[in-house]
Amino acid sequence: MNGYEPPNIDARPSPDCRFVKSLAELDGLADPAIFATPTTEPPPKGKTPGRWKTLNSFVDFTLRNLTRAEGFVWLVLYRETKPDGTATASVGWLAEQIGANRSTVVRAIKRLKAVGLLAVVRRGSLRRGPSQYRVIPLAKRAGKGAK
Repeated sequence: MNGYEPPNIDARPSPDCRFVKSLAELDGLADPAIFATPTTEPPPKGKTPGRWKTLNSFVDFTLRNLTRAEGFVWLVLYRETKPDGTATASVGWLAEQIGANRSTVVRAIKRLKAVGLLAVVRRGSLRRGPSQYRVIPLAKRAGKGAK
């Protein structure tokens, strides 16, 4: 009506369009403090270094190469990540959170592990409780080997 045209929804940013000048800088986007070996002392209350930077790099460079279920599983686990860098969740709970079947979640976790976006810290069972995971924002090769 007034000459305004909405932006193209299908347009996706290329890896070099935002604040990254080269693909070599992708490794520097994730804050290494998040993935370091947990210490006995948690970070100061209210201070979680690099959370937004990690989430932004995942959304900008990795999410486009994942299925919907894989992206949802990663996001739910990321939200559940504690200051020590691990997230604890059962397959059933994850399935409930993302509105999918347990088998879909199992496939998503398997693929996330295969592309290097998820590491299993402790495998759960009926006696041991839910599994513990460590989420990683960037795949081993962003864009390659995925899908």
